[in-house]
Amino acid sequence: TIGIPLDDEEGYLIKGEYGVRVTWGGVYVHSAPWSVGSQGYANVSHGCINLSPDNAAWYFDTVSVGDPIIVQA
Repeated sequence: TIGIPLDDEEGYLIKGEYGVRVTWGGVYVHSAPWSVGSQGYANVSHGCINLSPDNAAWYFDTVSVGDPIIVQA
């Protein structure tokens, strides 16, 4: 489960597969099959990096703690 605690004003939880936390503040790279058609074209996240299920599985299986990531628009 990924999200912001429900007692927060903007709280939400999702059941995301292949979640990899990339910041102490709670930003994750995770699978988001519900937004695949909009990924790269629209803001579909509360701040996480959403990937297709296949790409999220690859990322989850490939990265290690401490690996740098670069996010580009």
